Amino acid sequence: MLFAGVIGIVIFAIVLGFFLSEDSEDYSEDIEVASVTLSGWPLPVFQGSPDQATGARAPAISTKTTLDETVKLNPADGIARVIGFFAHWCPHCQREIPRITTWLDENNLPNRVEVIIISSAVDSTAPNYPPSAWLRREGWQGPILVDNAATDIATGYGLSGFPYWVVLGGEGKVITRTHGALSDAEFSSLVDQALQSLTNNTENR
Repeated sequence: MLFAGVIGIVIFAIVLGFFLSEDSEDYSEDIEVASVTLSGWPLPVFQGSPDQATGARAPAISTKTTLDETVKLNPADGIARVIGFFAHWCPHCQREIPRITTWLDENNLPNRVEVIIISSAVDSTAPNYPPSAWLRREGWQGPILVDNAATDIATGYGLSGFPYWVVLGGEGKVITRTHGALSDAEFSSLVDQALQSLTNNTENR
């Protein structure tokens, strides 16, 4: 009877493991850096207001997500974007990500407005490595785009510190940039500016 009970437990564990694996995504092959390509002129380094990049067209991005999916981001495709750059070892980023994920859970993004995050400046010896696991642990539900080891995307978008945000209008032009931790109201303002850029563009046609 004891032997039969042990066999039953083993079979139950196998069946349970099968169903759990069916319902969960396999992250064992996550990538943390990728080969990237930028097309277009790089943005100047962000140095505060007035921002020299305001109105400039941001470069297009070809990269991958942490799930090894190819992403080609054309900033002039009619979608306004709020793009955040994060480093897993940055204390301000560690406080910012949970706040942003909570805001997204509690608010609906307007049509044709996207929030994208890019993992950059990866350091395997620093805290919260790997960044893909850290971001999921903090509740991020969307795709995670990855920079290369040389941080070419961050450099091409003029990053000067983490966390870093770039708001692009639907024509791919910079609406605003900022770095440092944001309050809920400040993040809401970035989303509102992205939406307003679409409205202004429609009115100007």
